[in-house]
Amino acid sequence: MSEKTTGGIWIMISRFGWLALQILSLPIYVRTLGESNYGAAILITNIRAFWQILDSILWLAPYILTLDKSLLGQPGLEAMCLISGFQFFFDSFGSTYNLPFIAREQFKKVAAFTSVLPSVTVVVTIILVLWLKSPVALILGTMLDSFAQCVIRFYVIRKYESSFPLLPNFEPKLAKEIIQIGLKSYVTDLSTRIGSTMDKLIIGAVLGKEILAIYNLACRIPQVLLETFSKLSTVMQPEMTHVAHNEPERFDAIFKRNFAFVGAIAVCGIVLTSGFGHVIGQAWMRKSYPDFGTIVFLMGVYYALEMHHSTITVGFFSKEKAHFMLPFTLWNSCITVACTKYFATHFGLTGVASMNLLIDLAQIIPIHWYATRYILNQDKSNQVTVVDLLKTTALFFGTSTIISGLCFLAIKSVPLGWLNYVILLLIPMLSLLLGSIYVRNGWVQLPLSIESKLKRITRFAAFLKLA
Repeated sequence: MSEKTTGGIWIMISRFGWLALQILSLPIYVRTLGESNYGAAILITNIRAFWQILDSILWLAPYILTLDKSLLGQPGLEAMCLISGFQFFFDSFGSTYNLPFIAREQFKKVAAFTSVLPSVTVVVTIILVLWLKSPVALILGTMLDSFAQCVIRFYVIRKYESSFPLLPNFEPKLAKEIIQIGLKSYVTDLSTRIGSTMDKLIIGAVLGKEILAIYNLACRIPQVLLETFSKLSTVMQPEMTHVAHNEPERFDAIFKRNFAFVGAIAVCGIVLTSGFGHVIGQAWMRKSYPDFGTIVFLMGVYYALEMHHSTITVGFFSKEKAHFMLPFTLWNSCITVACTKYFATHFGLTGVASMNLLIDLAQIIPIHWYATRYILNQDKSNQVTVVDLLKTTALFFGTSTIISGLCFLAIKSVPLGWLNYVILLLIPMLSLLLGSIYVRNGWVQLPLSIESKLKRITRFAAFLKLA
């Protein structure tokens, strides 16, 4: 257990390095390319994510996309589409070659692939953008990241994991089983892809590339935090899968521990930080955008809920019931497709952010009930009820949202200047304080190896009431 948690810590630390580079890189991209060209690159990136399986014919995209008036005459459109098409193949093989390291819980290697290497390619992308001063450079940088990850994983597997077949022989019986499993989750994956990309595609079409650039920047603050902290799911899944198949009587206890721990990380790391969106945006971009802080705050709560619900998603995958999540992904994608244009047209970017948050709030009770009905309560002597899970969610999100909302109201009028940087120093201290309160009151259980390390710090252990 200690080695597993240490591996998780490695992933988290390496992701913070990647997070720092992301913070540094985005203002460079926007200032060098301008909002219009940056928005065009973001639009192409989301189209690639949306089409996915059709990426092999993405070179046709220029003929389709020019129907959108905002992209007429966009420099480098053909090149961006072609490069994005190539990226699909590297992403597919690269993600497959990452699986043996996750399955064997070799999290230091996972950290190197998912954080250290991307950090290097972010630097390469910054150089390309400054050199070429074209949105093509941004797309090229992301493709080089996928290519490098695929090649290095291939090399490491070939040298150190000889038992893992790089090009396995075709086995009809195994292929049939894989297809059957894949079909169960395909519609769910497709719906998830629609839900996560369609709002940006519609904003780009309705409000234009410049507005899309502002929306993406505001969303990127909580999204980067989500991508950093959600790596905890990588650590959780092998353990939950093992327990589900070999020690089912322990599954409920493991689930409850992870549910509370991930929820606490989500609210301390994302919700609380998002309340400072106004000063983060001004310090980050050295520019003030209308309603930027409001969008960051709303999307921060949305992404934190997504992370909190990821424990339930991992639970369904562990029980081989991934297709059971289909109703929720369909709800997300259908509402996003049906309502984004209306909210964007009538209420602007704040309306779209509010819509996304309402989508997640509306499914809190159903998804909690779903978890207790289909993946929990194997141990009849210790039943987990919907109320138990809702109390945990309400406790963490209630306290953090109130504190974050008060911070948002207190600083929303802070002007550009040095005061923004001073206020930023409060964020980690406030997050650590809130997390300490959760642990001190026994509302969240720390992993054993983390708890043992904190016990060495006598005063801190006493404050947290660690025995």
